[in-house]
Amino acid sequence: MSRKILAIDASSAILLYKAAAEPLFLWQCLAAAYQVRMASAAFREVARPGYDGSSFFREEGGRLFTVVSAAIPGRDSSTGIADLSGIGPGEAMTLSLLLAGRVAFIAVDDKKAALICRRNRLPYVNALLMPRLLAISGLVSATFFEELFEGIRNVGRYSGAIVDFARNCPEEHLRPFLPLG
Repeated sequence: MSRKILAIDASSAILLYKAAAEPLFLWQCLAAAYQVRMASAAFREVARPGYDGSSFFREEGGRLFTVVSAAIPGRDSSTGIADLSGIGPGEAMTLSLLLAGRVAFIAVDDKKAALICRRNRLPYVNALLMPRLLAISGLVSATFFEELFEGIRNVGRYSGAIVDFARNCPEEHLRPFLPLG
């Protein structure tokens, strides 16, 4: 079985970077679990000099994740998605990778992009679910899971319902997002 291809948006990438005590170890785990892609528009956001993690993302791009491009569909596209104009170029390009069938699912923490995914039944997770997926897969310890989960919860802006779902949702709901498939 091959590793699933995951496209990660800037919002999720930054949350994972900020929340991890050891960002390199976390991203090594992600790269071992998934074929990680980042849309070029999202990469421009995370690699912008002077921002948290920008040098990390510039140095590790190509080694721990692959930067890829995709056309961003306009209002008249045949994607079935009414309008991507309410989201940024990073989110739009990340969604485009999914809509083009180039990735199995996406990780996105932008509220508007997540709403588009929910409304259109597109497979996505948020950063808060990533440590759970790695733990279920046996790639990180329970201690690492707890530390990362709490770190993301503290850095991110999640409602109580989203935190509760990420911590307690049934494993069968997460099966489509597990690394091997």
